[in-house]
Amino acid sequence: MYEFVPWSEFLPRFRWRQGEHVVVIGRTGNGKTTLISRIVGKRKHVAVMVTKLYDPTFRREFPSHQWDIQRAWKPSGLTPRVLLWPDHKGDLRESKEAQRGVFRDALNKIYRDRGWCVVMDEAHWMTTELGLGPELAMYQHQARSSGISVVTGVQRPSHIPVITYGAASHAFIGRQNEPGDLKRLANLGGVNAKELAAAVLSLPKHEWIYVDNVSNTPPIRTRVEL
Repeated sequence: MYEFVPWSEFLPRFRWRQGEHVVVIGRTGNGKTTLISRIVGKRKHVAVMVTKLYDPTFRREFPSHQWDIQRAWKPSGLTPRVLLWPDHKGDLRESKEAQRGVFRDALNKIYRDRGWCVVMDEAHWMTTELGLGPELAMYQHQARSSGISVVTGVQRPSHIPVITYGAASHAFIGRQNEPGDLKRLANLGGVNAKELAAAVLSLPKHEWIYVDNVSNTPPIRTRVEL
């Protein structure tokens, strides 16, 4: 239904300006983290908020020789690419409390600093379990004017507020098959909702439909090269 563009051709054409938001909607195992790592690779000031206690995918896609793992927010000119990964000490309750405090502090300071790209790989967890919904909503509404780009990763559209993807400048959507999720995709601007739902329903694993809400060009399909 949509034209397929190889990743090597797509990436040079991907025009993502500072201050524009990106949403990546994909089920576990579809390559969401890999896709995010590829699109933020050229950004100079990036803060990735890691919520999983142990995540070998992050270790692979965000290698330590390129990214600085920090337990609390303390950026400097020498470490502009940060994996913000709070210390969990092997305890789930302590982990949630640490994440809530560290991420809230970082979001407040980044908002004042301006110019960063903030990656929220598990927006549903940050919103529901960590209680950071107001901060995330504030970023969606206000961060653009401060030159902050937000990259939001989530498994299903129904897991996050409509504003998260309805106001995104760029959207990458993996296969979805729940009626409620397909209906929610209608909130993406500049697309034919029925065509998009049909395309997403039949999408092969690891492929993505890219929707550009800035140029309003037709959606395309692509697949990240591993």
